[in-house]
Amino acid sequence: MTDDTVSEVRKNEPPLHILLVVEDDGEIGAFLTDALHEITPYHPFHVTNAVQALEAVATITPSLFILDYHLPGIDGLELADRLRTIKGLESVPILMLSATPPSRKALQQRGIHFLAKPFDLGALLEAVEQLLPKKPG
Repeated sequence: MTDDTVSEVRKNEPPLHILLVVEDDGEIGAFLTDALHEITPYHPFHVTNAVQALEAVATITPSLFILDYHLPGIDGLELADRLRTIKGLESVPILMLSATPPSRKALQQRGIHFLAKPFDLGALLEAVEQLLPKKPG
């Protein structure tokens, strides 16, 4: 098989997991979604604010949320709280990214995992793998 054939086969396979990336910085959001799409079998969706994230979960059910802490309007902690009130999303893991994190207590109380910006791509991929629910089988 050529690389193009492998890419086409991969695109036609159903994604194992959907990842919702909420990042208001367009360059960082594009980097995250491009890397996750190219390196993993997962299907990342990128939105730039909490309102778009809440609209997105009306039509998709993510297996993982990757949230920036400093979002316009509603910050990442408040968004996490709102997402956890939605039926079916109560236990979806959350990975928060930020150069200036919320308090450790706030993260621990919500069961949110944290990765500091700037981050190493390998560390991000490792965190994603650790947080995603394992498929039975």
